[in-house]
Amino acid sequence: MKLIFFLCLLAVSFVPLFFFVFTFKENDKKLKKLRPFFLSVIACIVANMAINYASTRNQALLAFAFYFSAFDWLVSCLFYFCLEFGKIKKEDGFSSNILLGMAFFDTVSMFLNVFGYHAFDVYMVTFHGEVFFNHTVNLFYIVHLIYVYSVAGISLLFLLRALALSPEMYRPKYVPIIAIIILIGIGNILYKIFDLPVDFSVMLHVFTGFCFYYLPFVFTKKMFMNKTLSLVTNSIDFGLIIFDNEKKVLYMNDFIKRLTASDEKTLFASPVIKSWLKERDAFPHHDFSEDYIYPGRKKNFYYHIDFHLFRDKENTLLGSYYRISDITPEIERYEREHILATRDKLTGIYNRDYFFNKVSAMLERNPDTPYYLIVSDLANFKLVNDIYGTDHGDMILTKIASELRNRASVGNIYARINNDKFAILMPKAHFKEENFINGPLNVFDHFDSMTYQIICHIGVYEITDRNIPVSFMCDRAFLALSTIKGQYTQRIAFYDKRLREAALHQQTLMNELPFAIKRNELYMYLQPQFNAKGEILGSEALVRWHHPEKGEILPSDFITAIEKNGMVSRVDQYIWRCACKKLSDWQKHGLTHLYISVNISPKDFFLVNIYDTFTSLVREFGILPRNLNLEITETAIMQDFENQIALIDKLRDFGFAVEIDDFGSGYSSLNMLKDINADVLKVDMAFLQKSKHDDKSMIILQKIISLAKELGMKVVTEGVESEQQVEFLNKVGCDIFQGYYFSRPISVGDFENTYLRK
Repeated sequence: MKLIFFLCLLAVSFVPLFFFVFTFKENDKKLKKLRPFFLSVIACIVANMAINYASTRNQALLAFAFYFSAFDWLVSCLFYFCLEFGKIKKEDGFSSNILLGMAFFDTVSMFLNVFGYHAFDVYMVTFHGEVFFNHTVNLFYIVHLIYVYSVAGISLLFLLRALALSPEMYRPKYVPIIAIIILIGIGNILYKIFDLPVDFSVMLHVFTGFCFYYLPFVFTKKMFMNKTLSLVTNSIDFGLIIFDNEKKVLYMNDFIKRLTASDEKTLFASPVIKSWLKERDAFPHHDFSEDYIYPGRKKNFYYHIDFHLFRDKENTLLGSYYRISDITPEIERYEREHILATRDKLTGIYNRDYFFNKVSAMLERNPDTPYYLIVSDLANFKLVNDIYGTDHGDMILTKIASELRNRASVGNIYARINNDKFAILMPKAHFKEENFINGPLNVFDHFDSMTYQIICHIGVYEITDRNIPVSFMCDRAFLALSTIKGQYTQRIAFYDKRLREAALHQQTLMNELPFAIKRNELYMYLQPQFNAKGEILGSEALVRWHHPEKGEILPSDFITAIEKNGMVSRVDQYIWRCACKKLSDWQKHGLTHLYISVNISPKDFFLVNIYDTFTSLVREFGILPRNLNLEITETAIMQDFENQIALIDKLRDFGFAVEIDDFGSGYSSLNMLKDINADVLKVDMAFLQKSKHDDKSMIILQKIISLAKELGMKVVTEGVESEQQVEFLNKVGCDIFQGYYFSRPISVGDFENTYLRK
């Protein structure tokens, strides 16, 4: 028994001895404070070895005195450690001095006991044939016990207080020490009560020393780090799974648990993890990254996965981890931005630029499929906004887009490319002309409150040249559409080469026109105007273009185009100067009774200051204002009625004669005649000749002339082509005649030779 107890003590003695030596190798100040404790534990173990092998009474007395003294210092060290370990603030050094004094006093008392037996005595105990020594309890030994158990109890209270006040994470470090202290006390009591041969509780001091080192210096740091890392990884916005080299899960944060709806035990049953591990098996020796789509009930979730391997210096696989980032917000934001960038805000269908891109891609993917590019335009749609408001107009456009969605088939691409203009790319095999003639009209059946009829025109371009930009294809379709604009019977037009040639011809002329003006290729022609007696009164100035290569270019070939692009103002101003210069020449030769009428295009009112321009011309050439008649169309007047009326009054006050041109071909408002103070009303015979009832036409013309006369205006009738028309007009009181019956437009030289030399 003695040998077994000795070997056990010898074995456990290496633990405090190791930590005692270890404290000299570390620079941690707190760890160095444990040296006295480990030294006391070693002293207690050595003393118990001595007690175990004491063969005489004096040896036993000395060994017990050494053990009790060592135990005094052991509980003192325990007190100091628990004071700091339990985070108890020391007010001053008074309590420490008392404790040290009591420990010193009890140590002296124990060693003096060898001589006086005032604390204890020893007696022999036989156990399994072996003799052991135990001790008696005298007065000063009770003092020793009071000191030891008081200090141990106070230390225990320190630990219990720290246990109660500490966060839950730190509580495990106090429990083992508290348990060991209690077990030591119980063991010590049992040793004395049952008169045991040896005090086995002494070996528990070793575990106390181990706990004093491991719990605060290793376990707490490790636990704190693990907990902190867990809190950090659970707070980050990406998932983390760590595997060892055998694919066992070492750690997974809450992000992964939420994603896979599993924990460490059920993780591998998740189909998500199965697919990721399958990827890992496909790349067993390499890191990899990929995007993963996780199908949800209401929407898909998108994740980016990074897989990394852990290896040591010898390139041995130690483990691996997955880093999973939720990129769903980025994908959704990209999709929203993509929609905003590619969709029309009002209708939700493709916008112009994205339509062009999609069409290009479709044509490239299907080089052998014939396609039509179709465009639509709503006639006078601005009037819809004016009459019903923009909200109603937007509702119509939205409905058109909805109809395009409903009717679109596979291979169709459609878009709103500008205002009320839509475009469709359609395989030629899917095209049915009747759908586009009748289909668009059905859209407006949904708006019962509308009394304004909307006409939709369609332009179609068969894509024969895929090398040109899609915008050019749309232009060709719109070019076809422009040929039927303003018509009510024809709703659809197809692009052909003649349109292209005509457009190129028009564009060529527009490019050459500025140079033609500089090279004086434009000439003023005059169409004479006569009274009822056939006497020359004046003329209307018209323009002709004598091209050095193409010959004479008629106004019908370029006037419409220059009115659209605004170049008409340059041409008009050129003719105005020509007319003023010619009037100046005539005036020098005494021909002050002749006038020249010049046309003012509707666009001139927006591009030129009419009053300043004409008054400047009169002053520059020194002519009489009454010899320069200004022809203004009723359409131009109605565009800005109040301002135009004021302008006419200013021009008449300066001395100009103002003519209302093309009366009857535009608004033909009698109310307009009431407000305008014009000098001449110019009526076109052509608008009456379109009627099947000539008798009614003549009545209308007669009433117009009679009305103008009563309003104090002279009447010019243009387009006179027959003797019968002359006789009728003369009969109803027409003042001035103009038309092919009298003369075509002729050059200035021919005009002067024919009429002025007489």
